[in-house]
Amino acid sequence: MRLGERWLAVLGLGVTVGGCFPDPPTLADTGDGTLLDVDGDDGAGRDDTAPDSRNDTSDAVDTRDTADETHEVSETDTGEVDSGCPGPQTREGRCIEMPAAPTNLSVAPELAILTLTWNASADADGYRVSRCAKTICTDADFVRLTEAPISATRYVDETTAGPALPPAPNVTASTDATDRVFVSWSSVVTPEAPRYRYRVTAVNAAGESVPSGEVEGQRLADPVTGYALAIDDGAFVAVGTATSTSDFEAAAPTLTAGTATASEGTHPAFVRVAATGYAAALGASRHYRVRAVTATRQGDVSSEAVGRRQAGALTLQWERSSGTESASFTPLATATSASFDDASAPADG
Repeated sequence: MRLGERWLAVLGLGVTVGGCFPDPPTLADTGDGTLLDVDGDDGAGRDDTAPDSRNDTSDAVDTRDTADETHEVSETDTGEVDSGCPGPQTREGRCIEMPAAPTNLSVAPELAILTLTWNASADADGYRVSRCAKTICTDADFVRLTEAPISATRYVDETTAGPALPPAPNVTASTDATDRVFVSWSSVVTPEAPRYRYRVTAVNAAGESVPSGEVEGQRLADPVTGYALAIDDGAFVAVGTATSTSDFEAAAPTLTAGTATASEGTHPAFVRVAATGYAAALGASRHYRVRAVTATRQGDVSSEAVGRRQAGALTLQWERSSGTESASFTPLATATSASFDDASAPADG
């Protein structure tokens, strides 16, 4: 700007407004008829040598509040990273998810235990095993077997009930055989063990999963492998898998011969013989008890059955000596009744 023009504008105002106008600039003659502002502030207090930065936003810094953005991940008082998870999180700020329910739960039965296995669940720190002893189970019927979670995916249940003892057989013993006592009994089967239902949940810091699918299990049956027999007060002796036996050692029946008489000269044509007081008694009674046995146990003992040998029908056989001595007796072919007339006896006999 040339000096003449500048001052004409200022003088044209006619008044001076206090403090509103800056001091006039310091000018110098450049020798070509123009004046140069040597203090660099164009008289308005601005540095006219500095670039105008009013529209230059290339290096501008946005100083607006960004708290909502910069505090999404922050460090807690304990040094852990707060990631804004609804539940627990790792120290690195990863949200801990609720574990998935275990899968492929299965049960393997043995004589004394039940072994459960299942597939591991993602994010699980441990597992809880629950059992129900009913046929139809509600959630309230399941009882935890592992209140403290276990880390393994296998659990051995040693607290189930096994099968009951084999029941006592029904035993009978004969009293009509003459050479033995025939003993027989019913076959028995070991009852099934009680059935149990199981389920498993996975646990971590976020909580406990929904239960796995349920499985049912029971101990093995412990089958009957044979029988044992006790006679009177004797010990039980194995008799194999058969359900009968013959006691040939049972006492034989006892016979009472009675009294024999013969006529002497009373009948001229014969000698009449007669027998009285003879009798037979059953053999001594025997008492029999039976029980079933398994590979590991002995079953309940049966009630006693009483048996004995029978004497059978009694028959008589008369014999006659060849002389007056009690020797050389010979059976009389037809003399089998209690009374017999021996017409073949010698006349002088």
